[in-house]
Amino acid sequence: MRALALLAAASVLLGASASEPATTPLAVLRQAAEAPLRTDYEALQVLTVPRVEGAETLRVAVWHRRPATYRMEFLAPRRLAGRLLVDDGLSSWHYEPSLHLLVRGPSLAGAVPGKVVPLPENTTLRLLGTDVVAGRATYLLAVLPASGGPTRRLWVDRSTGLVLKSEAWDAERGVYYTSTVIRISFGPVPEELFRIPRPRGARLVELAAPPLAARRFSELARAVGFPLAAPADLPEGFRYRGGGVAALGSTRAALLQYSDGVSTVSLFQVPTGRLGNPPGGEVLRVGGTVVRSYAAGLLRLLVWDRRGISFAVVADAPLGVLRQFVTSAEPDPSLEARRVSELAQALGVSPDRVAELRDRGFTFRQVRVLLAGQPADRSAQPVAGAGVPSLVDEMERFERVLAGAPAASPGGR
Repeated sequence: MRALALLAAASVLLGASASEPATTPLAVLRQAAEAPLRTDYEALQVLTVPRVEGAETLRVAVWHRRPATYRMEFLAPRRLAGRLLVDDGLSSWHYEPSLHLLVRGPSLAGAVPGKVVPLPENTTLRLLGTDVVAGRATYLLAVLPASGGPTRRLWVDRSTGLVLKSEAWDAERGVYYTSTVIRISFGPVPEELFRIPRPRGARLVELAAPPLAARRFSELARAVGFPLAAPADLPEGFRYRGGGVAALGSTRAALLQYSDGVSTVSLFQVPTGRLGNPPGGEVLRVGGTVVRSYAAGLLRLLVWDRRGISFAVVADAPLGVLRQFVTSAEPDPSLEARRVSELAQALGVSPDRVAELRDRGFTFRQVRVLLAGQPADRSAQPVAGAGVPSLVDEMERFERVLAGAPAASPGGR
């Protein structure tokens, strides 16, 4: 179950029309989204990340070559010194010196030149003013989700568009993550810095995130071999993004992903008894359900059992948002059928029509809006595509699975 955190998705690139003035919030965010595609740089970053025992400060050297090649080298604290990530835009290679372990996974940069995802209607952008970071003039931008999820603040370089500082905040935790560039230089970066690390004798581990290939719950149920519990309702602003099969050791779990445009929630399902819960955690009661809650770096993990299905939800989101996923994921097929029948009767439509929309990821509230002939809120529509994961978020996820990850093949490359 610890490996679930690896499969959660993290941040989204947002954009606007190129015709907008450079100082509008949307234009600044578009500039930030596209800046890495056209800028080479070397930087020193200071990160503050949450730990169980309290916040920890990290120093990381970063080299970037356009459009999507990175090298990240951890300098401090001492326990992380020498940790290395090289990402060539196709694959990522992570070397953990304390374990003499080399991890190969999907690219963490993920940015496709020109790929900009529209800003969800339930998200507000505000240009708060200007500031100075690393001696450079920046715009200060706030990304505010209507769902009550984390607020992001971005300090965007006015000249290059690069994000020089970012922070995440929610009402429950306050500011719980910051990333600040304290030194940056621009220009060509030597190609040899991006060579794949091949430490002699290192154990190789292959990690692959599941593609969100399934759009319908019925398709995913056939792939995993058990019926799925489709959430009956969602927190305000969240919508279904897609599903996939997550391989957790020899177990195949169903993965459903939801997003409010800023936070991504990954909901895993597997028949009870196939996976054990991680040790520790805080015991909560959500309605009549006993839930275990874990802090996992920037993420939260909740696990619970209901009617023969084990669930896990992973997200960078407040506990109140995740509680709603606990209460709405009901694996009782008779209850689902009764709700479908009642809604179809109330709307005067065929139950098959309601069931078909539910299979496509719509909640009962969204189905009611669509079939009642009212203008549908675009922010409530399921959407295709995936956001671009943050390098820092993915590094945190790698850290949590390194020690227990199975080896792909002995020896280094």
